[in-house]
Amino acid sequence: MPELVVLGEDGPWQQFTPEAAQVARAAHLDDPPHVFATRGISPSTIHRVYAFRDGLVRQDHARQPQAFRWDMITETRESVSDVYLTTGGARRYQQTRFTFALTRRDGARVKIAGAHQAGPRAQQPPPPGPVPGSASVQCHRYFEFGKAACAEVARARLPAALASLDRGESVAFGSVRVSRTGLRRGMRRPVPWAGLTMRVSEGWLTIERHGSRRPVFRKSVADIPSSTLFRTVVTGLLDGS
Repeated sequence: MPELVVLGEDGPWQQFTPEAAQVARAAHLDDPPHVFATRGISPSTIHRVYAFRDGLVRQDHARQPQAFRWDMITETRESVSDVYLTTGGARRYQQTRFTFALTRRDGARVKIAGAHQAGPRAQQPPPPGPVPGSASVQCHRYFEFGKAACAEVARARLPAALASLDRGESVAFGSVRVSRTGLRRGMRRPVPWAGLTMRVSEGWLTIERHGSRRPVFRKSVADIPSSTLFRTVVTGLLDGS
């Protein structure tokens, strides 16, 4: 479940614990980390995520820390949704909820989850109003770190995916497979890339043919395994068609 509170930078929870430092060194995560601290239901239940250039270390309350290097991740899942409240006929933005889940090759999983109020599907940092280092700024940084983590994992996995395509193989993303021939769903014939376009809107990814009302493929981004890698690979295939 999403952490209930992302804490600000000013507090004792920002410490880099000796056990986390040891795990980081063993995983060759050597640069100074940025610390994200979150709180669960109990005020004393503090979880920490140490963000490094090449990965992260997660240390949950009363548990041993674990390292997740980007090159150790085999799958990512991304869910971002805007929450609105309608009162008096007016629809007002409330917050953006997010969950980024990373699965290591041994099956271990880590989540970066929470909510920020920087704006719907915010692409820019929060406005100057919030105090630097405050909880509101940290919430948005946590969100940006989750997006960046998925992008780094995609970058690490892209060469292997392209090598598979160059060998004439297909790359699987759940029930969908992509190859240089086209996009294939289940046992259906591949749909050639020529004439197709891809767009992402309101959390849905759609691949469609120009002039056709029925999409070739439409699915929630949250339900597409490694969706950032999927978009990167498909973009390259569309550009080359």
